[in-house]
Amino acid sequence: MLIQCRDYDILSWLDHMSFLNRDHIKRVFFKKARNSARAPYRRLLKLREAGLVETVKVYSDPRDLYVPRDIVKCCGWEFEVSRILPAFSFFKL
Repeated sequence: MLIQCRDYDILSWLDHMSFLNRDHIKRVFFKKARNSARAPYRRLLKLREAGLVETVKVYSDPRDLYVPRDIVKCCGWEFEVSRILPAFSFFKL
């Protein structure tokens, strides 16, 4: 699997926030996708199959939460969260 620039951004945001659900990722990264309901699911499925992301079920929320695997946290990537977050007005740094 080739890691795209958007995957790098998703992983950096996920590492910064610790967990996200698919709606959060869809709202930020897949706004203009042709099939915006299905595209985040397929991309997250590929990241999960690559071993970079895992899903966690929380009983207070019916949606799955996506969390970064330990390999993302300790692989030495320096994520630049400030590169993607200022573009979105609903996030305050």
